[in-house]
Amino acid sequence: MGKKCSFNYAERAAAARAAHQEIGHTFARLKNRNDEKDPATIAWKAAIARFHDALRLAYPGDFGEDLERLKAGDARGLEGVIRFLEADPMFFGSGYAKADLIRFINRMALTEHQAERLRAVALAIVDRRASQEFRRYCRLAAKVNHPGVREELRVRAAGGDPAVARRARWMLAHVESPPCARRAGR
Repeated sequence: MGKKCSFNYAERAAAARAAHQEIGHTFARLKNRNDEKDPATIAWKAAIARFHDALRLAYPGDFGEDLERLKAGDARGLEGVIRFLEADPMFFGSGYAKADLIRFINRMALTEHQAERLRAVALAIVDRRASQEFRRYCRLAAKVNHPGVREELRVRAAGGDPAVARRARWMLAHVESPPCARRAGR
């Protein structure tokens, strides 16, 4: 992921979501999942295999390499990981992956350009949804804290969409809290 690429996150995420749904559809037709000769069992197991393939393909080919680099504190993994967060693909397990990525990013020194991109990521998640990894995004916003981010969060907090306003207040509270209070609230 260290190089510019044209990885189609949306298409791959959609394929992973569809494959995940197919497992449920085929499971609903099962009578005995241990009957290896039953066509419904065969279809279900094939759907599981397709899901695993789709899930593997939902991540860019060098995603694992970039993740390992981040874990080791190697900044060469940042570019691809930031692109993944910018794309914000939604599929089975992607939220957990994003939470882990943010945890590793928060340990890294960032360039101003990287911080700017991650500020946009944090604001975008406020606009989109509160998912299980939202708290990690709040921590990311605190890392890349900037007066412009705080102002954007205040604007969203006062805005008309109650869900966006609530998420903006949550993130703003985290960004404005002292670092020692953030560490205590892990």
